[in-house]
Amino acid sequence: MISMDRIAVTTSARGGHCQVDLARRLADDLDVPFVRRMGRSLEAVADRYSEDGRGRLEAFVVVEASRISVVRLEDAGRRNAELFFHPGMALSRIRRLKHGGADQMVEAMGLSRGDHVLDCTLGLGSDAIVSSWVVGSEGRVVGVEISPVLAVITREGLRSYTEADPDVLCAMRRIEVVCGNHLDYLEGRPDRSFDVVSFDPMFREPVTTSVGIAPMRPWASHDPLPEKALREGMRVARRRVVIKDRANGDDLDRLGVSARVGAAKSRQEYGVISLDEEGMGKGGSSL
Repeated sequence: MISMDRIAVTTSARGGHCQVDLARRLADDLDVPFVRRMGRSLEAVADRYSEDGRGRLEAFVVVEASRISVVRLEDAGRRNAELFFHPGMALSRIRRLKHGGADQMVEAMGLSRGDHVLDCTLGLGSDAIVSSWVVGSEGRVVGVEISPVLAVITREGLRSYTEADPDVLCAMRRIEVVCGNHLDYLEGRPDRSFDVVSFDPMFREPVTTSVGIAPMRPWASHDPLPEKALREGMRVARRRVVIKDRANGDDLDRLGVSARVGAAKSRQEYGVISLDEEGMGKGGSSL
């Protein structure tokens, strides 16, 4: 991940009062500088900032009229390089579910209305959106994201996105975003406090056809899932722990998870640890 001391928050080139106010709030949330744009290019803003003896900026969180984006200076002007909130495949997955179709993740989690779900690797929240729609207003979805930039982008996007059906927007608004390390969060939770705990670590070998994920990779954690986090997930979950891995990946084997859900031609699969009444794994991890 890019160091937070090389990031600042600004607005679009001619950002008005509302953009400035939001940019200042996000700068406070991220504990990084707010710098005025004043019609200048991002490169010119970075140059002026370094001239003041404060070091060289490498990236900006940019508050625009219709979205918040994250731009690395090395990527400025490149198409598809900016990071901004989008629901990814969540909307099409929910449409399929509405029409009676299946969803691999929902099947792996065994989700139903009223469930409480802990998504330990929130990212841009696509899986959390699907989970929140399935569990409904009676349920709960908490998403933990270790990257402060991703957490802010996703939190604000879930609050402000409008291009979806009302029930989907309600599902997005219900998601609770937590910025932090998922292991720390898990260790602070009581036993069996969520029905399902899920992990979706960044694939160490990226799926090259996944264009939507590419801008997120510089900001995300690429650390493999620790065994300790999996053990904590098994303590916190009432019913299942689910780990997403690339098809033919080695993480599920490394963690000793044998039960798998995934279509034959899918690019990913889900390891499933089903828990008994004492929280012990059945047909899943050897931990």
